[in-house]
Amino acid sequence: MKPNIKYLILFSLTIFNWLYASQIVAQNFNETLEFADRQLKENKYDLALKTYKRLAFFNKDQNDYYIFNRIGELSLLKGDYETAQFNFGLAAGVVSNKTLKNDFLFKKSYAQILNKKYNFALIDLFSIEPDNTDEEFKLNFYIATCYFGLEKFDKSKEYFRMCIKKDKYAKLDQLFTKKNLYKPSPDKARILSYILPGLGQWYVGNFKDGMNSFIINSGLFALGVYSAINYGVVYSIISVIPWLQRYYVGGFSNAENQAILKRQMNRNNTYDKIIDLIEEK
Repeated sequence: MKPNIKYLILFSLTIFNWLYASQIVAQNFNETLEFADRQLKENKYDLALKTYKRLAFFNKDQNDYYIFNRIGELSLLKGDYETAQFNFGLAAGVVSNKTLKNDFLFKKSYAQILNKKYNFALIDLFSIEPDNTDEEFKLNFYIATCYFGLEKFDKSKEYFRMCIKKDKYAKLDQLFTKKNLYKPSPDKARILSYILPGLGQWYVGNFKDGMNSFIINSGLFALGVYSAINYGVVYSIISVIPWLQRYYVGGFSNAENQAILKRQMNRNNTYDKIIDLIEEK
């Protein structure tokens, strides 16, 4: 009987220690969570984020969507879109409530949009089943934004139409024009500068840069001809042509880059006007 009593005592002590340890762990978890929440309320975002991450790492069995969501929100605030979308995805994966799941998927998609990963955002957006008109509007708006970023403007306009009333369709169509979305053309700017240095910059609207490119290239060309006549072709090739090539190639590359930048600015302005149209009462 004595051995049985000994084993019974050992077993009882093991159970007691396990229960006690579990209670301590739970207590530490709750205290740490309260500490993280307190830091967040006091706008101590870095410390709060580190604490939430510590909770997520050392309590992997918890699968707490609240913690994942907090990490996502704080990462989004810091501009760490990769970490944000990852944790919003974790939150969406462990929560069972449909409203919360949709909310986390919207947040994940928002982080991906900010990170310009539009295709990944679309995958998550198309998995959302909206429960109300607000979610339906948000879904259409996010999808339209993704297609706009992907330069699929016909699809973008289709979804933006779902965000406005029919009497605004004409105004929306006026925004989705070639001038607003495709001009100036980088290819055209480059070709024009091939033909005549500075012409590409003039096409983009940068007359000062265009005149500067024209004068420099014209001057170097004249200097090359003068050197060839007076000092020989070899001297001209060695001393002048490298500079002419540098400014000539740099000129049409510069014109192309300016066109890309100007076109993107036009698209950004168009997107802002679409937002204004949606917000009109």
